[in-house]
Amino acid sequence: MVDTKEDPDPRPQQSADPAGFAMAGGAMVLVGSIVLVGKTVATLDLASVTAIRLGIAGVILVPWALARFGVPRFSLLMWARLAVQAALGSVFYTVLLFGGLRLTGAVEAGIIGGLLPVLSGLFGVIALGERPGRALIAAIALGTASLILLNARNLGTDDPATLARLAGNALVLLAVLSECGFILLQKTLASEPPALQMSALMSGLGFVLIAPVAVAVQAVAPSAVTATDLAALAYYAIGPTVGGYVLWYAGASRLSAGHCAVATLMMPLAAVVLSILVLGERPDWVQGLALAGILCAIPLGALARSPARAAAAQPPS
Repeated sequence: MVDTKEDPDPRPQQSADPAGFAMAGGAMVLVGSIVLVGKTVATLDLASVTAIRLGIAGVILVPWALARFGVPRFSLLMWARLAVQAALGSVFYTVLLFGGLRLTGAVEAGIIGGLLPVLSGLFGVIALGERPGRALIAAIALGTASLILLNARNLGTDDPATLARLAGNALVLLAVLSECGFILLQKTLASEPPALQMSALMSGLGFVLIAPVAVAVQAVAPSAVTATDLAALAYYAIGPTVGGYVLWYAGASRLSAGHCAVATLMMPLAAVVLSILVLGERPDWVQGLALAGILCAIPLGALARSPARAAAAQPPS
């Protein structure tokens, strides 16, 4: 989950740190590989997919956070707020993203997922009244144009495969918007929990929310959980979720906000490259142009951020 928070030690002139870039970029490569997981677990119901992934991540993150910070003491209102964030950033994001991947290609899903930094800036303008500079306006316009370019050719047809791809792209976009909702709530927290504790809370609360649904779905329409499913979801939990957390925060501590935002370029790039190498997908010129537009929009959005803000919250989940 990408977000920003005030850095107690702003470093406006901080130079790029190669090790920081490598770690933050590595985290984004792990996040980009999620599209492979979505294609692997295509026969397991989405509730079970989400519950297994969050359960495995929670087994690692929750004891780690408890050992470091102890049992959290929040007000009832704060717990409710955290539950909404877990629903948006952990449950809905996974269900919508993996649902979309069952209908569309991994390349297009990766390209749309790259819109997250730009759309989160748009959410800040609409919901929080943040003033958009020229760079952010240009980034939003470029990202929107890329999204329209990617989907315009799917309109006005009765072909079932094309309509399915359009529906899949819409679900992936909804997943990105759900993540934007998480980021929006994160920005309005008066006192934000430490990053590790927040990651543990999102996995733990997300599991509590989705587990009953998964049990009910399995009772009504059982679907077998194969060894391949478990391996793929264990990778998602340990790699992009836990490993991504460790790499992102280690890298972000060495980088400015702008450098962190540029590192997120690796997410859509990794998704597209892995889709080609592992899944055998072949992007066409329209997808190439859309990817290029979004890769240009991300650093433009970074220019719109205050240099005193560090991208030190969670990478996309």
